[in-house]
Amino acid sequence: MGNGFGNRILWACAKRSKMLPHGGGLTADTSQIIRSLNAATDKARRSGNARVQFDTDARELWEQVYPELSEGQPGLLGSVTNRAEAHVVRLSLIYALLDRLCQIGAEHLRAALAVWDYCAASARYVWGEALGDPTADATLRMLKASSDGLTRWEISNHFGRNKPATEIDRAINVLAERGLIQATKEETRGRASTRYRAA
Repeated sequence: MGNGFGNRILWACAKRSKMLPHGGGLTADTSQIIRSLNAATDKARRSGNARVQFDTDARELWEQVYPELSEGQPGLLGSVTNRAEAHVVRLSLIYALLDRLCQIGAEHLRAALAVWDYCAASARYVWGEALGDPTADATLRMLKASSDGLTRWEISNHFGRNKPATEIDRAINVLAERGLIQATKEETRGRASTRYRAA
């Protein structure tokens, strides 16, 4: 279908394999790519304000993937990956236009989803479960490093007892609301205490 532009994804990685201070010495022939881009651009311009929609197969696929795409993520990861559904539609549209088509096919949507998966995985690698809340993030790291979990008093000790009780309680509540920690009551000779563990 089309010229196949939408079926190809070029992956890039920042990991260096060689030291090439003056480049690899090869010049890529980009003339075919430039001609294809020019032709796709001309076709899109001639289409004017025509509405580009999903074809039947793409519509069915979109209905399957939309719930997960639109769900969103918490914390910093969510801040950089939310609105995934809008980005995937835009990528699908670009692939369809590069194929000089006026409908988005399932192959364009799959290509867009593959690109988005790569972007989301990259964001997860960089930000992981970080919430952007220094106290909550530090508390979660402590709990992940402790196989037995920590009590609130032990968490305070890890901070050198420099954090106000209200700040620690707030951080614990943030983590609990997001399901990142679990709490269990422990009976002691005095008051019962709560032990927190990473979920």
